[in-house]
Amino acid sequence: MKSKFLIILLIPAWLVSVNASAQTEADYEALTDFLSPDKISALQSKPQQYAQMAYLNRHGYHVSEIGEKTADGIPDISEVVALYPGSPAITLDLATSQNLNLMAYRIETNLEKEIYFKFGSSGKVLVIPPMILSLKAANLHND
Repeated sequence: MKSKFLIILLIPAWLVSVNASAQTEADYEALTDFLSPDKISALQSKPQQYAQMAYLNRHGYHVSEIGEKTADGIPDISEVVALYPGSPAITLDLATSQNLNLMAYRIETNLEKEIYFKFGSSGKVLVIPPMILSLKAANLHND
């Protein structure tokens, strides 16, 4: 009975690790959507920085409900400017699909506080957590 319980616990952990390694490759590949081969090559010579950039680009944000907070003072996502030609407008669908290349846009990130952008009157916001928290969550932070 104990071994069946242990196997049941290990299967979800294995699935997560398989999914995480597959996602990592997609994260690195996403950087090629907007960075030149020369920049990619330069980043590859700095593995820690390359890993951090790949992670933050695709996982350094999430979508949340505004909740009881007021949207007053929160800039609209339509105000965000793309840094690279061909980058799509940031929409709620793009952000919730986890296919948003965050670093392709002019967004001032913060090491210590969250940044918010509202999706029009949808009641949803794009939340960019403090960079330090995102990197610690991915075990990529240099202490």
